[in-house]
This record gives sequence, C-alpha cells and structure tokens, in this order.
Amino acid sequence: EEVDKYFPGYIEQWAPKRNCTPAELRERLRRMYNGYAFCLDLPALRVYVPYSMSRWAYGGTLEGYWAATGTPTILINRMRKNNEMLSLPMKYMLTDSALKLPLDLATISIGSLMYRTGYATIDTVEQLATGYEFTTRIPNDEVTKAISDMLLIIFFQQRIVDCGQERASRLRKAFDAHNVVGALAVLQEFFNDVPSEHQPPATIKKMFAVKKNIYSDEVFDPIIATESHLHVILHALFFMADLAPHSETPTALGFADMVVVRKSCIYIFEFKCGKTAKSALKQIHDRGYAERYAMMGKPLFLVGLAYNKTKLSQVMEQVV
Repeated sequence: EEVDKYFPGYIEQWAPKRNCTPAELRERLRRMYNGYAFCLDLPALRVYVPYSMSRWAYGGTLEGYWAATGTPTILINRMRKNNEMLSLPMKYMLTDSALKLPLDLATISIGSLMYRTGYATIDTVEQLATGYEFTTRIPNDEVTKAISDMLLIIFFQQRIVDCGQERASRLRKAFDAHNVVGALAVLQEFFNDVPSEHQPPATIKKMFAVKKNIYSDEVFDPIIATESHLHVILHALFFMADLAPHSETPTALGFADMVVVRKSCIYIFEFKCGKTAKSALKQIHDRGYAERYAMMGKPLFLVGLAYNKTKLSQVMEQVV
C-alpha cells in the first residue's frame, strides 16, 4: 500500500513515542484513517484519508483531522429529525443511478446524504442489468468518532464537553473492573443531563445555527423516545469511553444490541426503552445471544438495560 511506501519512516519514528510497536501503530492507522472505497468495480480497494495521514505524520497524534475541517450539521439534523434514521449499524442500500440525481436536501435519503458528505463509503456491491446496487458503511474510526461526538452534543449539550471525557474514563474503568453497578451510575450521570420534556435547548441552536427554512426547531428536541435513540446514544458513549462496542452483533436467533469484548471479560447488552430491564435480560436468554461467546474462555456478563424517561435501570447475570 502507499502507506507502506511513503510512511514507514514516520511509523518507525512515532511508534516508540506512543508505547507501541510499528505493527501495532500501523494497525491503529488503518482503523483510524483507512476504509474509503470509491470504485464500484473494485469495492475491496480501500484508501486512506490523505489529509489526516499527512497531519498525523507531522504530529504523531491520532486525531480526527479531516472531521475537524467541517461540521456535519445538515447530516446530524437530518438523522435527528426522523427517529428511523437513528439506528445501528448505519448501513444503507443505494444505487448508482440515485447518486446521479441533483442534491435536494428536502428529498435526499439519509444514506445518500451520508455517502455524498463523506460520512459513509461503499461496502458491498452487486452489479445489475441496469447498473449497480450497493450498501454503505461508516469507513473508519475517525468518522465514527465525528458522528458520535455530534450526537452526544445534541443529546447532552454543553455537559458532554465539560464532563464527558472524565465520565467516559470512569465508565471504562468500571467495566474493566467488572463493576456493572458502578458503570450504570456513570451512565446515569450522563442521562441526568437529558431534558425530560420537549425543550429545544438554545445552546444547541447556537452550536449548529440551522437555517429555519430548511429544518424546524423540532430537530433539536433531545428526548430519548425510542430504543433506537437509546441504542445509538449508548453506542456513542461506549465509543467515547474506548470500549470498542459492536452493535447489532449477529447470532443464530437475531442480533444482540451490543457486545463489548474486553481483555478479561465479555459484556452482552440488550436495551429497552419504556420497558423493564428484566425483559431485556430475558431476550438475551431466549435468543441465545451468549452462545457464540461461551467458548472464548472469558467470563460473560449478560446485561439488560432499560431507560424510562430519565432513569436507567439494569439487571445483570454473570456466566462463568
């Protein structure tokens, strides 16, 4: 790859300063900046973000350089406006003919908007008699972090800026210590900042400065009203805490809402909104979500998590 051709000196230079081997740093770079595909004929050909790679080479810090060049205001507002758009994983089906249409913000699909703005890329491709049909996915961790950060600001407002990283650190440490109760307490601190009534916060309006002739104030309504809302926010929080969450993980009888694999254990989550945590745990059992992880030799924590208005509750079982 071009990274191996043009960046080996930088990788050798920065690896010891980042307390990792060159191979480990190479993998971090791949996860952070690689993943874009632009050719429907060669969907397996993935490219890095040139701007982010050049900025990384200069300073050696893995940050969202490309994402910081602009704010996906229109994209996030569109996602927030329709509950169905807040779903994981963020994969959409498109056709090459649809991408040739003029960009109309009033009618464009969320999948096409994500692709055109660089927040999604080609995943799988099927060639049809009349053209191509393809699915999209988020390309890398840089884009995932950008979307997660924007969603967290919408829901938690200025508090996510003031306290978010400190809370995220405590959340990660609680889960690594197998302290599910402590982790729930940290999550509750986050959710205490979510308004319990339909009140578009002025701080959000100021942050995004949305033109009222395109989207109404309703898009700023930060209420968590569906399991889809709950799921995407918890995924964003876990991602911020560096817990590497995997959402909609396939199993024999369905999809587990979220799986977190740590060095010492595995967490399997099911989320419910307006229901009980016990019903979430029951679904984990009924659909056998834990079966595929039973042979990994790690303790399994099955966690049912429920959200009712502003209150989180959980029920947990440990499977040794």
